[in-house]
Amino acid sequence: MAELTTRRATISRNSYNAETRTFTAVIATATPVKRVDYFENKPFQEVLLISPKAMRLERLSSTRAPLLNSHRHGTMTDQIGVITAVRIEGGNLVADIQLSNRPDVQLIATDIAAGIIGSVSIGYRVHASEERTSVDGTRTITHVDWEPYEVSLVAVPADQNAHIRSHPGDLSMEPAPENIVLQPTPTNSRDADLIARAERTRITEIRSLGAKAGVEAAQIEEAVDDGTPLEAFRVRCFEEMASRAERFRSSPITVGQDETETRVVAASSYLGSRMLSARGAPIALTGAARGYDGLTIADIAAQSLGHRGRITSDAHREELIRRAFHTTSDFPAIFENAMNGTLARRYQASPPTYRKIAAQRHFKDFRPHRTVRVGDFPTLQPINEAGEIKFGTFSESKEVVSVFPYAVQFALSRTMLVNDDMGALDDLLGSAGQTVANFEEASFYAMMLSNAGAGPTLVSDGLAVFHATHGNLAGSGTAITVAAVGSAREAMRNQRTLDGQLPNIAPAIILVGPKKETEADALVASITPRAQVDVNPFSGKLEPVVAAHIPGNAWFIFANPQSAPVFQWGLLDGYEAPRVRLDQPFGRQGLGVSLEHDFGCGAIDFRGAYRNAGA
Repeated sequence: MAELTTRRATISRNSYNAETRTFTAVIATATPVKRVDYFENKPFQEVLLISPKAMRLERLSSTRAPLLNSHRHGTMTDQIGVITAVRIEGGNLVADIQLSNRPDVQLIATDIAAGIIGSVSIGYRVHASEERTSVDGTRTITHVDWEPYEVSLVAVPADQNAHIRSHPGDLSMEPAPENIVLQPTPTNSRDADLIARAERTRITEIRSLGAKAGVEAAQIEEAVDDGTPLEAFRVRCFEEMASRAERFRSSPITVGQDETETRVVAASSYLGSRMLSARGAPIALTGAARGYDGLTIADIAAQSLGHRGRITSDAHREELIRRAFHTTSDFPAIFENAMNGTLARRYQASPPTYRKIAAQRHFKDFRPHRTVRVGDFPTLQPINEAGEIKFGTFSESKEVVSVFPYAVQFALSRTMLVNDDMGALDDLLGSAGQTVANFEEASFYAMMLSNAGAGPTLVSDGLAVFHATHGNLAGSGTAITVAAVGSAREAMRNQRTLDGQLPNIAPAIILVGPKKETEADALVASITPRAQVDVNPFSGKLEPVVAAHIPGNAWFIFANPQSAPVFQWGLLDGYEAPRVRLDQPFGRQGLGVSLEHDFGCGAIDFRGAYRNAGA
């Protein structure tokens, strides 16, 4: 998947309607924007082709696309509005936007109405591009297949020609012909006259420029029909005359970040590398991050503030860090990104044991999610002589699993920050990562061992996961022996699907607590037998998994969760690890931080598991 890229633009006078909390904005134009390809360290010009054929507008046209606060999407409160309509006008991409009525968004609305908030930014992914190089060596990359994902209110512009319209006839935006409006907007007679005159001028100029530049007639008419902006076509003509370079489709590229965002990424990568290297082997810096080598936290804070002088003392260092956190500089984002990268690495270093016996699922939101179990899909039916194919019934499970948000606050001491103590930061984030992993482990086994070890009650039949009726519960507890495990295997093989089929489920894992670890290891150990009766049939066939949260003598047999899942676990879609968020400005007690995580687990079936109370 192509990387999500952003392009920012300055807002002029606004069209905010306080009664409906709506406004209209030009969110993208064909204005060339200077970029840097940090893989090759070469500058280029980026152009977005504004036409129905070039843009994938399904997401923005769905009336569900978000308006975000500075491209932040960590929590639901980062969404401050919604895109209600999108269309092309005069070669520009225009959106109608409605703000949320939440109290925290009212402050933003007040600033928009007053003209204080002055920029919008569009987040997009690039699927295909065309590249040309002029005689003077200028590279221009035109995105001919791209997909806008969201719109944000931001502080720093890049595309100076996109803005919030002051009224429907705003002359700072060139109108467009009616045949390319994706969602119609009412116009008065003055607007209609302006649209017609502007369109006639655009068509005349494109045909004249194209003929002089030797552009093929079919390409000229295509530019006329698809609403290509005059400026974009003029660039195309100049490059055609200068280089006569042939078009080519590139693979999805990941260049095109704003210069500000590129600095944030590079500085974040550098600080993250320092944190991870503090207690272990050094991590090599790559790309633009190498330009920050040797800098301290205070140095990066000073750079974010535009401070050019020397840092003269510890007090000066603390003042710079405090100011960087208080102001609208890039430093909070840099520090937060570095911490999140380090936290993700530490969290993923020690995966919990429950992931070996439960299937993973990605949750799109916090609502309950239904699932598909073994046997839910209808079995094949014979086709009769008339060629009739029988209709099978798809059984949707009643079992649901949800993901829930969790969080805790803590503080980074001012001493840790002023002393540039990367080792302490890494220890803290490592501890946080382990704490989250332990939390998931404890939450999962508390769910699995509920009802006195019988497991949660299934909605489909009102019985616990481990129940005699399910055929997955030993009648009496026994030690881990070949005979006892053989009985568990037989029971699992005999499980039937909802339509009476035998899925032939094979055991793959023996799960035990600390008290039964040695017995489990002995069962699966490869031993050369002296006689046929001493052969170990489970050697190499069962993987022992030990969980400290399983008390006493109980032991369990599980199938591979990918083929016969009994339990599910998952995180909120888009988050593969816990994350931190800076909450409070740097002060006497240091920096306030929230550790946030979205996690869920639950039971969905019983067929792929077996429980023995042990002895």
